[in-house]
Amino acid sequence: DRPVATKLNARQLGELLEKREQQMRQGGPDGEVTDQWRVYNEIVHALPSERRLRMMVQASAGTGKSFLLTTIYLWCVVHGMPCRAAAPTGIAAANIDISGTDICAATLHNVFSLDSDCKSELDFTKPGTDKVAAILRMKVLFLDEARPGSRDDIRVYELLIRDSLSEGEG
Repeated sequence: DRPVATKLNARQLGELLEKREQQMRQGGPDGEVTDQWRVYNEIVHALPSERRLRMMVQASAGTGKSFLLTTIYLWCVVHGMPCRAAAPTGIAAANIDISGTDICAATLHNVFSLDSDCKSELDFTKPGTDKVAAILRMKVLFLDEARPGSRDDIRVYELLIRDSLSEGEG
């Protein structure tokens, strides 16, 4: 029998965010500020502005990209900013998860109801449907990983970027 995970309350979420921020601040050699902390600060200071933020975080495996992404997601939750995380595969999506919270990712195909040709089956003329309404409420979308050489991933990312660019300045 596995114990049932309890949901963290707002105070606990804030404490978890502080703990994760502290880990990033103190993670450098000789107490230096880490690249993770610099990127985190740049992102969380830009998110509340009206200007669109499009940023790619790229680093070698094992450098803490998923920790960074989940901490930014946690920041969004703590600050009431609607967000979602997606990845091209279920394995990559499983890296985005914090126990006791709603912080998790789904596949791109699931989030956007993509068919085998990477075309969305969602009807954005019907904003009252649950999935469309959730996407329209999002202020932040995290896309984790792209499979090397995957035409599907590249096509989906191109469509998302093109659509976000056509929505206005930023």
